[in-house]
Amino acid sequence: MIKWVNWYAVPCFLLFAFMIFMLTYQPETNFSAKCIKVFDCKRIIIWRNNPCFFNRMKIRLNDVQCPERNTKKGMQARQYVRNQIYGKIIEIEIVKRRFWGWSDAIIYCNDTYINKAINTKWRK
Repeated sequence: MIKWVNWYAVPCFLLFAFMIFMLTYQPETNFSAKCIKVFDCKRIIIWRNNPCFFNRMKIRLNDVQCPERNTKKGMQARQYVRNQIYGKIIEIEIVKRRFWGWSDAIIYCNDTYINKAINTKWRK
């Protein structure tokens, strides 16, 4: 005799389990990562070696005021940030998560507070 399986129950259970996981998942707020791209002096892309997911993150430096990228000073400020953190392992402390994937963060590289260093050198 063949047992009849309710095939609607399996996808519903998997969907329910996934929703519970996503609602209870709390990403770390302090971690190390490698800077893989610098857009301008206040926006970067990082790469984490996370075994689960969310390996690539978009970071916006918290409370950084600097010139726009399309100006001469903006390009100099971008080059300054690139020289400081590009390709290096940086310490990140997430302050606030925003929509569209950007997160505000405080960044340290070799015991240097990068947010403050940028503000002192490149304040508008």
